[in-house]
Amino acid sequence: MKKLISCLLLLAMLLTAFAACKKKDTGNTEQPTQTVELDEYGRPKVNNAIIAEGIRFDDVEIAILYYDEYQIYNPDLVGEMVNDANFSRDMSTENALGVILDYQHVEHNSTNEMRAYNDKVIRSISSGDSYNILMTHPYYSSNMAMQGYYQNVRNLNYIDFNQPWWTEKVMEEITVNDVSYFASGDMTTANCGATTCMFYNKELYTARYSDNIYEVVNNKDWTIERLSEIVKEVYVNTDGESGTTQGDFLGLATAPNSSHADPFFYGFGVRITRLNADGELEVALGDEWSINSFAAAYDLFQNNEGVWHKNVADDYEWVLEKFANSESLFVAGCFGHSTKLTDMSARYGVLPAPLLNKSQASYYSGGVDGLLAVPINAKNLDATAATMDVLNYYGYQFTVPVYFEKMLKTQYADAPEDSAVYELLHEVKTIDFGAVYSYSMNNPLWTWRKQLREGSNNISQHWAENMPLYQSGLQEIMDAFKLLA
Repeated sequence: MKKLISCLLLLAMLLTAFAACKKKDTGNTEQPTQTVELDEYGRPKVNNAIIAEGIRFDDVEIAILYYDEYQIYNPDLVGEMVNDANFSRDMSTENALGVILDYQHVEHNSTNEMRAYNDKVIRSISSGDSYNILMTHPYYSSNMAMQGYYQNVRNLNYIDFNQPWWTEKVMEEITVNDVSYFASGDMTTANCGATTCMFYNKELYTARYSDNIYEVVNNKDWTIERLSEIVKEVYVNTDGESGTTQGDFLGLATAPNSSHADPFFYGFGVRITRLNADGELEVALGDEWSINSFAAAYDLFQNNEGVWHKNVADDYEWVLEKFANSESLFVAGCFGHSTKLTDMSARYGVLPAPLLNKSQASYYSGGVDGLLAVPINAKNLDATAATMDVLNYYGYQFTVPVYFEKMLKTQYADAPEDSAVYELLHEVKTIDFGAVYSYSMNNPLWTWRKQLREGSNNISQHWAENMPLYQSGLQEIMDAFKLLA
């Protein structure tokens, strides 16, 4: 989307220059032309107003709490591209603003560890010695916003959310009445890496099928029906045990968790919330499209012999290992999983999650991670806000393009078609308010995974029974937004 916006901005500038040349002849045959300076990724160069105005906060310490190691610079990984980009981001920010960045780490790989993260935030706020910036996951911390622990980032000085280093689509979705307790930008690769997709084994596919799978995608023939057919056709019972098992050659290795089940949720364009005719948020689940989407995913997970998923929580590493060992033709995941396939001997490609059917308007992707929040009593608020903006500005300059353009589209993609799919999914990615605040809405997103895991195809009944809970949860969120704004 950001590249698309950049291209539109460039087109607008060029049209302005063309219109100037079409003005009435004044006798001067040499008309001045306007040129747009582009960066190395083909985007119009943009400046940060804070830096341009020379605003500084010398020697102010900015404490940042983070949970994933890849988000910050690691001196033991010098030479790794994203790690070096993180270094450039941080050093450039400190030099531009005069601030001192103090990164502090908390484990955050499970629900229990996320509770420890949130508890640490609460203790710091209660002690009056709060962190300045929180690099957090909204799914586990949306309740923190509802309980009044976070600032409305829309009220902060020095942040211009219209700039391309902020994720426009996400910010639009999570802002209600000019209130947002999270900020989504390019400080880290987290949001880009969370983009849902599928991977396929090129060598296994071409050995079995003569068609070009990218033409199938481009012709909108890449549907859940087509995927299901292929998955069933390639399945081989290799371990001799009855029924499909983890030891067989699989069409699709998967798991009923966010990484491997959500690509179908987002890929079918299912939404938890939407705006009604009055411009107010309402629960979107339970309509015909969402019910049919679940039925298709359920049929794939539970009734296709070419699919196997381990029905054990938190035991998901086998999925990517199965695919990397060429023991599965497909795997559903996200961009970030490509870093776990670097040792894969076979060539692999990237695909969108399939369409529910050919009437679907577009391929879609989703996934959100690594949002930013500011504690309610953060000190040096102007320095905090300026640092957030400049960190995301330099993330836009260094971190995200290195990851997306140089790693995903160049290093990990071995064909132009793969690069095009990365670009497509990056542009069509969407995330709705209900997905970000699912935990605070009594977890409708978790229901999708839970029903797939438990082998229950009564999703319409379940959604109907729980609709009052979802609606009351959404109303509580809206009330909190009004109260805390």
